[in-house]
Amino acid sequence: MDERRANIDLVFRNGLKGYEVLPPPEVWNNIRPVVRRKQRPLIILRAAAAVAVLLSMSFLVYRLSIQINSIPFDNIITLAEESYRPFPVPLPVRESEPQTVTTALMPLIEQVYTPEPTAETTVLSGSNLYTLSDVFYPAGSDILSLYETDPARSGLRKLFKPEDNEIQAEDRADLFYPVTEPKQKTEKWTIAALVSPTYHTNFYLGNDEITSQLISYEQPVFSYAGGVAFAYRVNKRISVQSGLYYSSFGQELSGITAFGGFTPYDYAKGDRNFEVLTSTGTFYTNNTDIFLIDTRSDNRITTRYTRDYFDPAKANLQYIDNSLRQNFSYLEFPVIFRYKLIDRTIDFNVVGGLSSNFLVNNSVYAAIDGGRYQVGKTEGMNFLTFSSSVGMGMEYNFSGNLSLNLEPTLRYYLNPFNQTPGLRIHPYSFGIFSGISYRF
Repeated sequence: MDERRANIDLVFRNGLKGYEVLPPPEVWNNIRPVVRRKQRPLIILRAAAAVAVLLSMSFLVYRLSIQINSIPFDNIITLAEESYRPFPVPLPVRESEPQTVTTALMPLIEQVYTPEPTAETTVLSGSNLYTLSDVFYPAGSDILSLYETDPARSGLRKLFKPEDNEIQAEDRADLFYPVTEPKQKTEKWTIAALVSPTYHTNFYLGNDEITSQLISYEQPVFSYAGGVAFAYRVNKRISVQSGLYYSSFGQELSGITAFGGFTPYDYAKGDRNFEVLTSTGTFYTNNTDIFLIDTRSDNRITTRYTRDYFDPAKANLQYIDNSLRQNFSYLEFPVIFRYKLIDRTIDFNVVGGLSSNFLVNNSVYAAIDGGRYQVGKTEGMNFLTFSSSVGMGMEYNFSGNLSLNLEPTLRYYLNPFNQTPGLRIHPYSFGIFSGISYRF
């Protein structure tokens, strides 16, 4: 009988192994509300715990604020702190009568020196309620000198007369108000003198062959800029700078040979015998004594005196130079914003702004024996141009109000120099301004 039961168990176990039957969906719908009902108490307990923590923290903050507010604040200078109480000094006995110091301090001020019970004292009452007893100390005692040299008792020194060491009652208000140091004056304005060598070149993105060829024949010459700047400090980091600058730059036109002594051979009316095309515009000769030949290209010079018509070697003209120089000078009025990144002994600033540039000089010349042989001027130049600049400024404060400045600056001209159609070239320059500034 037991064997049959064991066999049946074995049959059911092996036969129903891995067998699974899912309950109907309506059974699960009845089970879900019961499971959720059991989870609600856990959520309620968590919410109650959070509320309890918030209430506890609020109560602790409230108690702490009450304790802080209950601390008394007294701004009255106490004259008998333990840290400043002088040690008792044995005083020598002298036959002369002791000197007297009369005091009339408020009762809030503690008595600094308590004399030995060798002198008569007066009882405080009636009209002399605020009068203390006469304090006796022998002549030559340096008890008061402890307070004369103590910076914490600077207000007390004003109450003593040097001739009789008497405390002045009318000046006792100095004891109740702390000594306020004067505010340090901040320098708002800065004046600086700056100068910089600059490198000028042209920026052209077109694909015109003639313009590209003109740029290849031109090399920048030595340029410089300098002037006076004024800056106003808006806050600790930002300042606004303006001023007046003078800048001079130009370029060398290589391959154009200049000769002098052409006036006897000039039979044309007017002085514009030669017209030269450059990347910054066209210039005309205004000197009838000059003769020009282009040894590199046939497209730059326009004239009736071609090589087939006139030979400068046969005419025995004077050789001047094998290149010409264009020179332009501007007065600049910048508006620059400066932001101080690092405020230390060496300050670092980010510099950026705009500038208005007014043309004041326009000339073309040839160099001869260290001098200039005037040739002409460039036509169609814009009288007013605008440029933008960005850079990094460094200041070394070697004195209280004096600083050394070093400012690498990149400048880009927003509009071209010349109004000639087809020559839309925007120059740019790079310079390192250096100088000295004074703050006041």
